[in-house]
Amino acid sequence: MLSPKALQKALEQSAKQAQRLADAFGVTVPSTKPKTGNRARTIS
Repeated sequence: MLSPKALQKALEQSAKQAQRLADAFGVTVPSTKPKTGNRARTIS
């Protein structure tokens, strides 16, 4: 089992890779605002 810190790092790397792929194909992907806090999200 990965630690929360390791999971966060893997998620960030995955997001960066997805963004690079999207850029390569000219596709826009939704991005998250950095450091908003996972527990602070609200559902509207």
